[in-house]
Amino acid sequence: MKRKRLVIIMGLAVLFLSLISGCAGSSLPPGDAARGKALFADTTLGTNGQSCNTCHTDMGRGDKSLVGKHPYEHTIRDCIQSGLQGDPGKDQAVSDLKTYIESLK
Repeated sequence: MKRKRLVIIMGLAVLFLSLISGCAGSSLPPGDAARGKALFADTTLGTNGQSCNTCHTDMGRGDKSLVGKHPYEHTIRDCIQSGLQGDPGKDQAVSDLKTYIESLK
């Protein structure tokens, strides 16, 4: 009984760690930083006429919350949906944006 409980706890711990690391369930296609940079400034990514650059100025370089970070997929999707009123289900766009943000120095 103790062994079964330990196995369950360990399984939950692995699941939790993979969720907080942002790698669980991610099946994004390979990203392209050049496409991501173009999308970052694209006002058609959403429906409100804004781009990522509207809030994250200087193409993200002026935003300390982005530079040198490894963004979580769900954070990018949330920005697309909430900030831009766009479709957060575009996996290639999310992957390209993620790759671009990771390239900021």
